[in-house]
Amino acid sequence: YGRRTVLLATSILLLVASLMAAFSPNYWVFLGARVLQGICTGIGFPVTFIFATEVVNSEFKELAVFTMALSAQLQQLGGVFLSLITHLFINQNMTDWRTLTVILISP
Repeated sequence: YGRRTVLLATSILLLVASLMAAFSPNYWVFLGARVLQGICTGIGFPVTFIFATEVVNSEFKELAVFTMALSAQLQQLGGVFLSLITHLFINQNMTDWRTLTVILISP
């Protein structure tokens, strides 16, 4: 099918699953949406690395891989800070899990 098609399909499906999780009516729909998010991330993340190294000139491949790895690490660090911000919202007596999910998928 090609890497571009797989990347586009998993990105769209990840967006749909994120919106499903944010606006899910009950726990089981939320759980299914989160499982779908995990599957899409597991497929899309390696394809992104491969696709990025294919479209870059050979003299810049090392820099491209380094940049992708660095951005992945910064994304993880951003998740830590986003969790802290979410914790502050919970301490503000915000107990609506839908609002917190919208905050988490907004970046």
